[in-house]
Amino acid sequence: MPTYTDLLARLRNATSVLGDTERADVRRVLELAEAHVDRPHAANDPSTVPLRIELRGLAERLGRRGSEGIPAASLARALLADLSGYAKDAEAIRGECDGQLVALGH
Repeated sequence: MPTYTDLLARLRNATSVLGDTERADVRRVLELAEAHVDRPHAANDPSTVPLRIELRGLAERLGRRGSEGIPAASLARALLADLSGYAKDAEAIRGECDGQLVALGH
């Protein structure tokens, strides 16, 4: 199963083909993931509520845009699942993200 580190590197390389608005949202997902992916946290920790709200918004916006933004939307969803205590779901979503990046040639 792909790690967040692997997905972050591949997604970072894919940002050059994005439009300005989509690129900004993808970069924000990358920033949030890099800042929080290795930090220990309890499932549904109240301190992560603002982060989870922002990730939901980013996932929703990126999921509605062009296909190049869909892997970033999936990465946001995977991080959301982890922050909510659903490790198995997060792992499955990381697999989806991997497949989406492969399909887009990344």
